[in-house]
Amino acid sequence: MKNPSIKISLFHCSNSISPEEINQISSQLGEFELNTISVPCSGKIATEYILKSIETGSDTVILAGCMTGECKFLQGNLRARKRIDAINDLLNETGMGSDCVSFIQIDNKNKTENIINELSSCIRQIINEQEKVTETF
Repeated sequence: MKNPSIKISLFHCSNSISPEEINQISSQLGEFELNTISVPCSGKIATEYILKSIETGSDTVILAGCMTGECKFLQGNLRARKRIDAINDLLNETGMGSDCVSFIQIDNKNKTENIINELSSCIRQIINEQEKVTETF
C-alpha cells in the first residue's frame, strides 16, 4: 500500500543514531515522506519545534532518545519524555488526540529495526485513522 501523503518527522539524538543508520531507515520507509532532524540530545528539543512540525503538515512526530541511564547529558532523555507527555496533554485538550507525538528509546541492540518497527506502527495507526475519516464521508 503506497501512501506518500503520510509525513513523519523524526527528531533523533545524534549520540544514538548515526547518519548511516538514518539512511538505512529512510530507504526502508522510502514510500513515505520521512523528515529527520538530528539534535545534540533528545532533551534539548524545544516544544515549539515539535508543534511546528505538526503545524506544517507532519502526521506524526517521533522523538528518539537514549535508553534510561545511558544519556550523555545525564537526564536529557527523561526531560524529553516529560516534554512529550506535556505536548500530548496539550494536543488532547485541543482535540487533536495524543497519538501524533511519541518518544522512543533507542536500544543499541537492533536499533534500526526497533525504530523501523515504531515508525511502521505509527504509519499503520495513521492509515487506520485516515480510513475511518474516509468511511464517515
